[in-house]
Amino acid sequence: MKDVGLVILHGNDLEFLNFALNILEVEKSKNSEVRFLHLGKLVTNADTFSRKILKFARIPSPEETVLSHLKSKSIDVIEGDKLRETRFKDFTSVAIQNIEEASLSALISITADEYAGNKMKNRKLLGKLNDEGFNSYLAVFSYLKSHPEVTKVIVSNGRFPYQRGPLEAAHELNLETFSFERGSYESLLSNFASNVERVQKADNFWYQPFPRNSRVRKQNAILCYTII
Repeated sequence: MKDVGLVILHGNDLEFLNFALNILEVEKSKNSEVRFLHLGKLVTNADTFSRKILKFARIPSPEETVLSHLKSKSIDVIEGDKLRETRFKDFTSVAIQNIEEASLSALISITADEYAGNKMKNRKLLGKLNDEGFNSYLAVFSYLKSHPEVTKVIVSNGRFPYQRGPLEAAHELNLETFSFERGSYESLLSNFASNVERVQKADNFWYQPFPRNSRVRKQNAILCYTII
């Protein structure tokens, strides 16, 4: 049976979009099929490059980033914000707990400076992060239930709730899960590197099965070696 991978995209991060396109080639070389699902409006805090950087990459507007790149390569994109047909009953307590933990972790990262000590803003932001995680879970779970031919789900990083949701949906259906992340070039960038420099130097990345039980150790290793 042919492997079918579902790559979850979000935001307009040109580095990760480039990695996703490379994963397409890697999987093709193994005679596997790859599909792209973009979470779209389900996510409001996803990585997004400024209009200036998008212009540098010859992309008209943030909304057209993913579509323009993939359509130019004759690749269709599944729109995640049109897939929320699954009901809350499809959540398990484990999925809810893991998404909420991912939201708390993301909250710590996001609020380190901006919202430090502001309980009202933190509570509101936490609710927003949870919603993104739950909505991304529902969208991907809905697609996977109606497309049993999909054998694995692939996300970038996997740490944030909108990334964890798709992983939890895959785990519920006993599918393989993979993650990809910036490679060794990241450790060579200066602390003051511009976004343009980041895109120009993004020439390798890390791509492996998602580490369910040793995520922190794996993430720490990302800057030490490159798989691809």
